[in-house]
Amino acid sequence: METINVDILICGGGMSGLSSAVFATEAGAKVLVVEKLSTVGGSSSYSAGMFWGPKNFDLLRSWIPEGNAALQRAWLDDYLRAVQWVRESGVAVSGRFEGVMTIGSRVVGAIIRRSGGASDSPDDANAAVKYYYVNAKSVILATGGFQGSPRLTSSHLGPGGGSIFVRSNRGSVGDGLDLAVSVGAGLSRGLDTYYGHLLPAPLRVDQVDPRDYLGLAHKYFLLINEAGRRFADETMGDEIVNQCLAKQEKRRGFLLFRYFPPGPPSPSTKLEQAEKKSLAMEAQPSYVSLISTFPMDKNDKPVNKPSSITFTYGGIAIDTNSHALTADKTIIPGLLVAGADAGGFSHLGYAGGLALAFVTGYWAGREAIRQLGLPEPTLPAADTRDSMDFKAVL
Repeated sequence: METINVDILICGGGMSGLSSAVFATEAGAKVLVVEKLSTVGGSSSYSAGMFWGPKNFDLLRSWIPEGNAALQRAWLDDYLRAVQWVRESGVAVSGRFEGVMTIGSRVVGAIIRRSGGASDSPDDANAAVKYYYVNAKSVILATGGFQGSPRLTSSHLGPGGGSIFVRSNRGSVGDGLDLAVSVGAGLSRGLDTYYGHLLPAPLRVDQVDPRDYLGLAHKYFLLINEAGRRFADETMGDEIVNQCLAKQEKRRGFLLFRYFPPGPPSPSTKLEQAEKKSLAMEAQPSYVSLISTFPMDKNDKPVNKPSSITFTYGGIAIDTNSHALTADKTIIPGLLVAGADAGGFSHLGYAGGLALAFVTGYWAGREAIRQLGLPEPTLPAADTRDSMDFKAVL
């Protein structure tokens, strides 16, 4: 078996893994990034590129009081500095930091691919595999949650968890979680909650481009179950209502909302023209849409599936330097963890995605560099205009 000697081994080529790689290599470390799929980017490659963060710590705590407060504060301390790093790297950013910005990929290190083909299925038993022995001083796990694993979603998300519609990278099946647990890592809170959106029915997996998933999300509506009853506060946002829907009978319901333009609106404008006042119980909606999150089988008959999932909130327990921790908070030497799923930043509510993955990737890369005795990477000072002007609606 061939041996590869590196300073840092990074498992996962998504946002957090590549963030770690950028900072580590710029500091002079020899880095190997391993990605099991045929392309890099992970779930970030399916996103709209929103480098989003909460407006301040107090709002974040009021929204997600059960999240890890120490991690939440540390991440917000670095958030606007990360925005400035992206800006100084030449990525176009909107004038007011409230629009969409796209993070350019910087592939650093190497990618070990299956020699038998470019299949993206993590369970492709027919693909030839070549094994390597990698000798590294530090390992960074950045494998992106376990939303693609029916085994783990069934275990942590409850009945029906294994059949949730995955609206992101299906290759994230908890590889890092299993590896960390096998060497004694503890787990964070929030393993039974996740980020996702309501999706319209009927929906067939083979007829939807994953890049269209974001456009299928809904807001400003009244949501009832099959019995005609409300079961959640819709104003909390559909990333939370989506989880509530999964606990309803048959895991499906009806969206009710009102639109006002003359004539039937196009599908792309129906929700844009909905108004918040349609949330009132006495409102008489003029449009009713079946909403569910199950795909259809080949005969177009419903397959009973619950709400959609983008990534799981809970994961490996970490500290503010991305060390993997045991259940009693002891640091596991040489093992670092990055990603929006690590540590328990989110819990039912959404604390962040791309920006959170980027910052934890920075933490892990910085800590690995410290252990090597190399000059530590730093983030630039935040632009004061971001602090004054940017908005984030929780």
